[in-house]
Amino acid sequence: QRKIEEHMPDSMPLHPLLSSLDLDYPGLEAVRDAAERLDLSGALNELVAYFRTREEPDPESIAAAGENAVEAAERALRREFTFYNEDGVVPAGDYDWTYKPGTDWEWTWGLNRHFHWPALASAYLATRDERYAEELADEVRTWVGGHPASVDDRAAWRTIEAGLRMGGPWPAILRAMKESEAFSREVWLHYLRSIAEHAEMLIEHPKINNWLLMESNGLLACGLLIPEFKRAGEWVRIATERFEREMARQVHPDGAHIEYSTGYIFVGIHTFTNALERMERVLGPGHGFSDEYRDRIISMWEHVMYMMRPDGYQPMLNDAELRDVRGPLRGAGVKYDRPDFIYAATQGAEGSPPKHLSHRFPWVRRVIMRSGWNSDSLYGFFETAPLGAGHVHEDALTFELWAYGTPLVGTMGRYTYEHVPRRMYLCNGPGHNIVLIDGAPQHWKRTDPDRSSWVATEPTDLPWTSTPEQDVAYARYDQPWADERLDGVVHERWMVFCKGDPDSSQQPFWLIRDRLTADLSDEHEFRFLLHFYPGDVVCDDSHGVVTTQYGADGGNLRVAFSNSDTMTLDAARGQEEPVVRGWFSAEYGKIEPSWEVAAVRTSDFPIEYVVAFVPFRGSEAPEVAVERTGIGARVVIDGTAREVSF
Repeated sequence: QRKIEEHMPDSMPLHPLLSSLDLDYPGLEAVRDAAERLDLSGALNELVAYFRTREEPDPESIAAAGENAVEAAERALRREFTFYNEDGVVPAGDYDWTYKPGTDWEWTWGLNRHFHWPALASAYLATRDERYAEELADEVRTWVGGHPASVDDRAAWRTIEAGLRMGGPWPAILRAMKESEAFSREVWLHYLRSIAEHAEMLIEHPKINNWLLMESNGLLACGLLIPEFKRAGEWVRIATERFEREMARQVHPDGAHIEYSTGYIFVGIHTFTNALERMERVLGPGHGFSDEYRDRIISMWEHVMYMMRPDGYQPMLNDAELRDVRGPLRGAGVKYDRPDFIYAATQGAEGSPPKHLSHRFPWVRRVIMRSGWNSDSLYGFFETAPLGAGHVHEDALTFELWAYGTPLVGTMGRYTYEHVPRRMYLCNGPGHNIVLIDGAPQHWKRTDPDRSSWVATEPTDLPWTSTPEQDVAYARYDQPWADERLDGVVHERWMVFCKGDPDSSQQPFWLIRDRLTADLSDEHEFRFLLHFYPGDVVCDDSHGVVTTQYGADGGNLRVAFSNSDTMTLDAARGQEEPVVRGWFSAEYGKIEPSWEVAAVRTSDFPIEYVVAFVPFRGSEAPEVAVERTGIGARVVIDGTAREVSF
């Protein structure tokens, strides 16, 4: 390289792409010889010829021929795409990579992730229809030509998109690029130059949390798949060090990712695993990552196992959506020789049972209460985690209940990332099973620069007991409230799962005990919120009882409040005004009405009450009453009383 540059006139600098390559790399001899003759055009021709014929370091990263990709490729030819459940068509003419059909930027960012490129490549390789290759080549040319690396390019150059492109779609098209004449020298040079731009951009502008994982995965791919670049080894080193550091920082020993999201944990699982496996495919088994790194990937799958509901889905926490995890969990069981993963994923048909039924995660602090691993089991979830490092919902002390094949009370989703009223409702306190005081929810103050309490730094010391008869968990919320006058109010909550006794026909049920204390005078309004999954709900205000009517073939729930004579029930479904209430979103961009019920009381501090949740099969609801006692509560179900200690 120095020899070439020493003999080059000042008026003829070496081509930037050639300058970024290691021209002593085996196979680039013809490129180097042409450059030494100052035949830069010839050197570029030789460079493209080399990449057209070289052996790929990681063939598994490259899309193969696939007839099943033709439909997606045809849609791409028509510029028809669906991102985040929103359909759109990029207008004809010059490709507009800033286009979005509505107001949601997520659509534009989805387009710029280039996830349709592997489909175009696979369809071309399967059919040899040059339309697919020509479209792909044109998109490479127009995207790179119109989008030099810039932090000011909001549409194309967010670092998350840069990492995702490099981690998958861009390497996937290499075989199609080799085999189609649609990929001219110009397109090849655009492609190679942009690989280096991506890598340096990902080094210079790192973000945090799940973004940093996707960025690092793309950076690692650049270095491993195009080792001909001078700095390829440095890209691999930086990416590897980031992954090791972030595994220790972002993943607790109990497998929870610090964003505490049951959706974004899979970003962590995928990127940590993808980096490990790509490294081993290219450099050999056992290369690059520590045993601790590998073990913590398995702990993340264990976290997924214990969080899983009886239907194979997980509670929708911190911007998650409904996701069936049984298939991936079973695959992890086979891969890592974990028969407990297989047992949970197959609902006991294969494998061997996990160590626990009910489970507390010591770091993330959450609690799972379950009766078994089949689809008919009872399941309760208690949210006792801190806020989390990202995708946060103000949902401390919320809970979820499931029984006899039916979701009953729980988490209502996220809907969108646009700051619209329904989104604000779902991610803030009113969209969760918490308590509002004078209409004010929890408020973690996102603008506060001190976020040290948002992520656990040690295992919890919160009380938790689990016996064959009952589970008892405790947590408290002592952070700020949306009304600053309420700062200092402490909300304590106990959740109890009384497991029942099939031999004596003893009915299982859950209890929630709330105690709110503060150094405040005067009366306040307390709204105990319940969010029911879509279906019919009946409120009996005179007795303080709420009953679901989800159908005669599955599970239902009767809810009874203590102190019902001092309480009124206020229900809403699909409400927009005067405030948003009663919505459920299972997937991004989709939303439907569901019942929110508020048990409203007016009292001074302290205030305390107990709520019984009694699941039942079919349509015949039991009679239920509950009252607070000195050491716990007394629950009466169809005339049979049970004393419960907290």
